[in-house]
Amino acid sequence: MITVSEQGLEDIIVDLYHNNNQLKERGLDFKGNCYRQLCLGSFGRADLIFIDKKEQVLDIEIVELKKDRVSFSTLSQAFAYKLGLEILLEHQLRNFEDYILNWNITLIGSDTKVEERLSSVCFIKSVCDNISVYSYKICPYKGLSFHCENYDNYTKDLLDRIPGIKFPNSDIFL
Repeated sequence: MITVSEQGLEDIIVDLYHNNNQLKERGLDFKGNCYRQLCLGSFGRADLIFIDKKEQVLDIEIVELKKDRVSFSTLSQAFAYKLGLEILLEHQLRNFEDYILNWNITLIGSDTKVEERLSSVCFIKSVCDNISVYSYKICPYKGLSFHCENYDNYTKDLLDRIPGIKFPNSDIFL
């Protein structure tokens, strides 16, 4: 299996994005202006941010890349970037209060395997609907490709196998 550094992965994604948006053919679809390594002060440096402006609406995609495993700490990094970017926009965007901000977070890593523990990546979607998790592969013949992970069935099966998880008998649940 071919490996790549986070910087290399970022370079490839940006090159594909700027080259007639070839990312879409490989499983990712971002729109708007692309910002790399955006410094957000004490909130950190975001790998990639895409901002698509349509009148008074900003569609904002925060992309956090990991060479290996995507985890809850990856998500917390992205949340820090969101807060930092929101503060930056509030201070630099004229008439900030008139804008609608649509936030999306995309986490990308080569390892998105599920582990049977509560800190597993499969529970990320239960935190927020606007979070996507992608795995990536690099094939010597086809190049880089992305796959959107879907943990819905795994989470349900896991909860069914854990004894003692059920609502108590109550009028609320009738």
